[in-house]
Amino acid sequence: QCCLYKMISLLCVRAGMLTATPATGWKRRPGVGLMPKPSARSRAAPCWMRFRNKCFMFKGQGHDLKANWSDAQSWCKEQGGELASECGLFASPDFVASYLRDLRFPTWIGLSDQLSENQYAWSDNSPVLYTNWNENEPNNAGGAEHCVAMTHNMLSTGRWNDDACHKNHSFVCYRKKCK
Repeated sequence: QCCLYKMISLLCVRAGMLTATPATGWKRRPGVGLMPKPSARSRAAPCWMRFRNKCFMFKGQGHDLKANWSDAQSWCKEQGGELASECGLFASPDFVASYLRDLRFPTWIGLSDQLSENQYAWSDNSPVLYTNWNENEPNNAGGAEHCVAMTHNMLSTGRWNDDACHKNHSFVCYRKKCK
């Protein structure tokens, strides 16, 4: 079963499992295992959110971790997931869009044409069966846009834009199966 985490200041705590106290730090509740250690690249433990038997993790709100496409993909893998693919994004579009509104930044997903120009592929090797491009996208501006971010603005949320892979953006990780 996937774990639902609650945000407590800058630390994530598995719901009902641990308590944080100012004087002693983490405290294990009886009969419950400890949380996994946070990744060295993030100060907070991973915050997976369950929705319809799928798990999502949104990174990049405020001063939270932002990353280039490659680092975002590596970070998601370190947490046991992938950058979000078609399966997660479109099985739960309203759920994903609601979090994009909170992020307010372009958000990397697991789609790119890094292997073959204009041949977009998901990083988890799932087939590309659906696209959701913004108007006039993909445009490969300057010949340097090979990774895909979902956008959020007044007119559209969740539409796709090809962007330069080296830019630091928010990102969404996804697990196909919740543990």
